[in-house]
Amino acid sequence: MKLQYFKKLKFKSKILVLFLASFYQLNAQHVYFGERSLSHSKIIAIHFDQEGNIYPDFYIADSALQNCQHSLANWYEKHPKDLQIICDKYGINIKENKFNINQLNDSIATSHVNKINGKSSNSVTFLVHGYRKSFIAPEGTVTSVMEFNLLEKNLDSLGLTTQYVEIYWDGTYDCCFSLIHGKKNRYLFSQFEVAQKNAPNVGLSLRRIITQINAQKINLIGHSLGAKIVASALFNLQNNAIETPSQSDIRICLIAPAIGGIEIFSHYLDRNSSLNFREKDNYRSQILYNQKDFALRKKDSKMRVFGPGCYRYGNTTLGCNHRKEIKKVNELFIENYPNSKITFEDM
Repeated sequence: MKLQYFKKLKFKSKILVLFLASFYQLNAQHVYFGERSLSHSKIIAIHFDQEGNIYPDFYIADSALQNCQHSLANWYEKHPKDLQIICDKYGINIKENKFNINQLNDSIATSHVNKINGKSSNSVTFLVHGYRKSFIAPEGTVTSVMEFNLLEKNLDSLGLTTQYVEIYWDGTYDCCFSLIHGKKNRYLFSQFEVAQKNAPNVGLSLRRIITQINAQKINLIGHSLGAKIVASALFNLQNNAIETPSQSDIRICLIAPAIGGIEIFSHYLDRNSSLNFREKDNYRSQILYNQKDFALRKKDSKMRVFGPGCYRYGNTTLGCNHRKEIKKVNELFIENYPNSKITFEDM
């Protein structure tokens, strides 16, 4: 009798495991912005898909994007009538010429640049959120929108006078890390790897926008994995020929950066610029870190024993100062970038 009972229990356990695995997979979310409100506001917001393509001012159902592998490029291909409307809106003739998504991205970017430059501000501040931030989420979830609002209010209270530009991107989203569900945590860590691959695509697209801004004072604030987007926008993590920003005063603030310090900043001088930045650097950096940040340490918040650690599923050593990563980066600047300024704050 007992043997039969345990066989049934074992079978039910297998079914439960399969159900949970499929449940996590079904609830895995890319983050879409096609259903956002298109009403004009004082805040300028730019939205990117996983490949760094910029969302047009056009309603696109989340379900349609999901069916197109989370890609605007795929959605354009499968919706030619809507694509025609979008191209007409941005002054692109695809009746006579073959559709080129880069041309559309450039036209959408130009429309954003014109809005930013039209504000006649002496300072422009780009805000970039991190990994696992939803755009529209269930009650109780802190969305990227809410975080930006909070950050802007705090910056305003400090007397910062600037034009904000909010950068939204597909950093993936699912809820939530757990102390008891290791499998779910491993899945979320694997999603972090996906988001890491998306970040440089977004950074390069953002670079094309920043380089066209008239204001000479540019601030970039990146939280968590948003730091990799900021880095990609400012210097070459991989070889490319896209011009890097040449404004005279560019200030970088990375908050709990989910990146490796030496891994990223070893590329700091890899820029495409006519400026003599090695002698007089137009970039100035500040790193805010937290040695007890369990999300960056990838360890449980209680005993700090369980978890994959800072190197697995993507390097996050800088934001939590793992193995004195802050000191290593500081020494890198002193030895190799003596004319560049970087500061660190232990939060």
